Amino acid sequence: MVQENFFKSKNMGNIIGTRVQRIDGRQKVTGRAIYGDDILLPHMLHAACRYTDIPCGRIKRVDFREALSVKGLKAIITYTDIPGKKRIGPIREDHLPLVESEIFYIGDVIAAVAADSREAAWEACEKIKVDYETIPGVFDIQSALLPGSRLIHPEYKSNIVVHYPLIKGDVKLGFAQSEKVITRQYRTGFVEHAYIEPESITAELDESGLGFIIRGSIQNPFTTRRMVASFMGVDLNRVN
Repeated sequence: MVQENFFKSKNMGNIIGTRVQRIDGRQKVTGRAIYGDDILLPHMLHAACRYTDIPCGRIKRVDFREALSVKGLKAIITYTDIPGKKRIGPIREDHLPLVESEIFYIGDVIAAVAADSREAAWEACEKIKVDYETIPGVFDIQSALLPGSRLIHPEYKSNIVVHYPLIKGDVKLGFAQSEKVITRQYRTGFVEHAYIEPESITAELDESGLGFIIRGSIQNPFTTRRMVASFMGVDLNRVN
């Protein structure tokens, strides 16, 4: 209804400043909207990640023996099973979806598990035993920028991921012409938007068998598509 009124109007004056009904509002308030976690496929496997237990260190040994005994387990995937690039990233390729030996942060994944059910996948993850060698971590921006600070990725020679210079106007002239200049340090809290659905991905082979179809709650589909193709070692047109 709103869309029809919009296209019938000669200008946007009929829309701006008025209450606009969301085209997906009815489905969401009635619970009929389909989210990523609602997708079910025949004979679908469930995946889970075995996350690291420490924020910084090295993996000395991984024991899969107990995990392999879980009923319904189908596969355990580690760093050596990656068919394409081991490192991916939207800005620079410094993220390992599956770590080899070094642990960079608490969200690193040691192994991915596939099983007949979510419960079996979670159980298998819990039964993967890992021995670590802990090393001192760098946990804030100020420490990361100090001279002599441990480099998270030594190959980049700096802990600065990216630098975008932005210059607008003449700051020195502005200060010179100001009656007062107040210098202070400002801090803001960490802000994260709240999702109304769980993060969920469903992947399957397409009917031709030559590529992948990925569905889910994806904020950045084009970047995700590019990184999945790189990670899987396939051409971009094989990921949809």
